[in-house]
Amino acid sequence: MASKSRFASLVAAIVGAGFITSGFAASTYQFTASSSVAYGSGTSTVYYANTSYSGQGGDPNLTISGAYATNSSPTGNLTTATWQTDSSAKSLSYSGGLGMGSDGTGSPNHAIDNNGNTEAVLLNFSNSVVLSGITLGYVSDNNSNTSADQADLSVFRWLGSNAPTGSPPLTGQVASTMVGWQLVGNYGDMFSGTGTSHKVNTGNANGLGTGGAGGLGSSWWLISAYNAGYTSTALETRGSLNNSNDYFKIFAVAGSACTSTKAGVCGPGTGVPEPASLALVTLGLLGVAGSRRRRQK
Repeated sequence: MASKSRFASLVAAIVGAGFITSGFAASTYQFTASSSVAYGSGTSTVYYANTSYSGQGGDPNLTISGAYATNSSPTGNLTTATWQTDSSAKSLSYSGGLGMGSDGTGSPNHAIDNNGNTEAVLLNFSNSVVLSGITLGYVSDNNSNTSADQADLSVFRWLGSNAPTGSPPLTGQVASTMVGWQLVGNYGDMFSGTGTSHKVNTGNANGLGTGGAGGLGSSWWLISAYNAGYTSTALETRGSLNNSNDYFKIFAVAGSACTSTKAGVCGPGTGVPEPASLALVTLGLLGVAGSRRRRQK
């Protein structure tokens, strides 16, 4: 009887916790030119097959597009500006990683920046992914002290049940309010280095601000140059933040499939295990318990 009671408590704890341990290791999506990259016709969308990055077999595919919103002044806050798709020839440049060219193609304006326009990269995974790291291949703060160049960026995840509003998605969304998006974190003082993955979405209270929930997933992620005009409250803030002269290119992102069944953790996508999966685990545990009881008789 005591053994049965202990087992019942174990099952209740597993079900109540609302999650199943993930079997997926973190993978790196590296943005370097290769024969497996195909540009969408007339757009800034790039499609990656599983062979275009170093990761675990079966990890989600990734679609990438560029977007920008116009600031109230060259280095000002966002007001009522809406996101637009960046279809310029220099969008998503590969010299150092993913860059942008919405407001000029000369250095450093070939990078994602918040000077003139606030620029961003929209990541659409084919499954819900927990974004965990960002590697920058190029950084400039447009000053003479190039040895100390740093950039600030913001990371959002989409919470909606379908694709983000807009056609293409995100287009027409008011950049300051970001309805349906969650500001996972503002990250200051990030530097370049293809061997350094800056941790994001950790929930740790490092530096300024407070810690967020951490380990959150979604099929849609937005990595933007920081802008103080974002009215959402960041779950996580690190480093000092500057509203201008942040130029960077994304060399790689790291993440893993989101397999939590806890409400609000995994965003839209097919990454959340079906209830049947949890039922199978429970049945398996019941079988183990039954076998144990038979041995004890």
